[in-house]
Amino acid sequence: METYLNKLTILDIAIVISHLVICLCIGFYHFRRIKTVHAFCTVKASKILPLILLCTIFATAIGGGTIIGYIDEICKNPIVLFFIITQPFLWIVTSKIITQGIYKFKECATLTQVLHKIWGKSGKYIGLYTVIIDNVTFITLQSLAFASICNYFFRIDYITGLAIGIVIINTYSIMGGFRGIIAIDVFQFLIFFVIIPASYIVTIQNTSFTGNFLSSISLSNYDIQFSLPIVIGLVLASIFPEIAAPFMQRYLMLAHDTEALKLVFKKLFRIAIPFMLSICLIGYLIIVKSPTRSFSPSIIFSYIDWLPLGIKGMMISGLFAIIMSTADSHMNATSTIILNDFLKVHFPKVGEKGLLLMIRIAILLLSLFPFILLIYKDTLFQLMSVFRSFGTYILVVPLSTSLLGYRVSNRQFLYSFLCSILFIITTILLFDDYFMLTTFSGIIGSFIGLVWNKNLHVIFIKRIRRLHPLLCDIAANLLSKIQKL
Repeated sequence: METYLNKLTILDIAIVISHLVICLCIGFYHFRRIKTVHAFCTVKASKILPLILLCTIFATAIGGGTIIGYIDEICKNPIVLFFIITQPFLWIVTSKIITQGIYKFKECATLTQVLHKIWGKSGKYIGLYTVIIDNVTFITLQSLAFASICNYFFRIDYITGLAIGIVIINTYSIMGGFRGIIAIDVFQFLIFFVIIPASYIVTIQNTSFTGNFLSSISLSNYDIQFSLPIVIGLVLASIFPEIAAPFMQRYLMLAHDTEALKLVFKKLFRIAIPFMLSICLIGYLIIVKSPTRSFSPSIIFSYIDWLPLGIKGMMISGLFAIIMSTADSHMNATSTIILNDFLKVHFPKVGEKGLLLMIRIAILLLSLFPFILLIYKDTLFQLMSVFRSFGTYILVVPLSTSLLGYRVSNRQFLYSFLCSILFIITTILLFDDYFMLTTFSGIIGSFIGLVWNKNLHVIFIKRIRRLHPLLCDIAANLLSKIQKL
């Protein structure tokens, strides 16, 4: 088989092009059925099966930053393993919080509508700000990841690769609307959930180990510089509930059936475990095969270079699937919020066709941010980690508190928001590895701002006092076992 470009064969190139064409065809198929802005932004909850919701949530959660960024960080800074390994537990935490109170918001369709119902205009506008920050973060990460793949494997310069990625994502997002995005997410979920495990199985078979693979795994290959504050920050940041706009949009589809939603979260936890372990395994294989750390510009590309004919093209398609499913979901969720909270409010006399045109223009404008941030592509993972700390993570504490049944006033909500911003900025100024701590520090600031109130403070102290005897018993048991040893 003749080889072209960067060790790609005709078969590899054909697989990649076929995947992109299928995505565009799915978008075009749904384009013919969209006549109103309501049909563009929503799907009836009765038509969404829990299995489809599972696929689209997981496809949105696993982005280009998850694969490319995490694997890069594992090889460069292995302490990130603590964040990756514990991440599946965020679905358990999210389930415990979301399912407690989401039934109160059956009539809501977006995150900002939920916030508006709880805290009025302050909730809506702070929510709009955080959603736009999230959108800029995710779109930038996915678009530049797309450009990096095009640059390395197809020898296309960054600007052109970025433009190609934005055009492809925009085309099917604008054509297919939410219906098309759900269909594409399911298709892409099937691709990357099968291809990524298959790729490292092939790599293991083609790599020499002392004995079998499992017995040869050694943590000594990871040069972990242990730091307790960073480990605590990474672990806690990994299990914070996921409430970003596209996820809340999907949770609300099952707000009328919390038992079905709980089942979806349980399955998300189960499938996240092997997937996150596979990311760790890929990082480990790269370290073992390249002990001198002589990697290509993006470390996962070295891994793809080792894959055989056909598998390489499938792996590139899997990365494209991951990137596109995350990008289109965030664009659709953000544009839906802009439609409901801005366009319909400020342009009430515009008809359905006018609103449909405006929402498609909004998607196009939202996708242009990656060109502005292109100069930071070498430190993009760290930059976007910090940037997203200013996004919907700020809302986790007050929204979770409200969903759990506690009353949070407008003043408490604003205090929580402002303290979170203050703590993030302070962390950036004080710590060298601030990008690993900003999310955690923002959550701490949000919590302090929230409990800066007599009633909640008293409740918090009472809960801690109840736990005190239990913690003392646990400590005593551990101490007695240690003494016996």
